[in-house]
Amino acid sequence: MNLIGNWQKTTVSECGKKYPSAIQFKPNGLYEAQGDPKAAVHPTWDVGTFSQQHDTVSLSTSNDAVIDYQASEEADTLTFRDPEGCTVTYRRL
Repeated sequence: MNLIGNWQKTTVSECGKKYPSAIQFKPNGLYEAQGDPKAAVHPTWDVGTFSQQHDTVSLSTSNDAVIDYQASEEADTLTFRDPEGCTVTYRRL
């Protein structure tokens, strides 16, 4: 799984609203995310660190907690499943 690069959210679901509309994973283990300016809530991911171990991606969240997400990549689609069971997908740009 290669996270490095720019990704655009493709999920349209109630639980997915808390995740940013775009995210950029950098080679130095940092990420930057962009929330939807029309969103009613601040995105769970804004800026922070990430690490990857097999099918788990650990991301620091907007409240500085580090959360483990189950993740998979297939044909330029990156899928995350959070601890509450919400699934959110991103397309590589």
